[in-house]
Amino acid sequence: MMANHAETLLRLSRPGSSINNALPLGNGKLGALICGAPGKDRIFLNHDELWTGYPRATALEEKAAVYRRARDLAYEGRLKDVNALIERDFNAQNAQCYLPLGTLTLETHHGKVTGYARELDLETGVASVTFKDGNTLWRRE
Repeated sequence: MMANHAETLLRLSRPGSSINNALPLGNGKLGALICGAPGKDRIFLNHDELWTGYPRATALEEKAAVYRRARDLAYEGRLKDVNALIERDFNAQNAQCYLPLGTLTLETHHGKVTGYARELDLETGVASVTFKDGNTLWRRE
């Protein structure tokens, strides 16, 4: 049974002002956050493989020995050495800071905008922006 469409539609009455209130889209590997401003829209792009640092070994059997060594160092009160060991040999791949792919800025020229709405349909995964500029109704998806 399909959900009531009103339950799966997120509707906002003004553009997002930053990455924190942009509408998310993506497939788990590629993603975007869309602000939806009529004249100067920003789309923050990301990819799941963009991280600081470098790939690290993820073999679990090696982690047990590192854990035991870190525990022994902690019992000896060598906490700086524990931290260095964990950072170097224990953290999993992608245990670094996430990096964005970039920001796409779309500039268009509009007069007085009225009737603005920004939507994200959670059922279909479609984000849209609608507004009027004079007598012209604009819709971007």
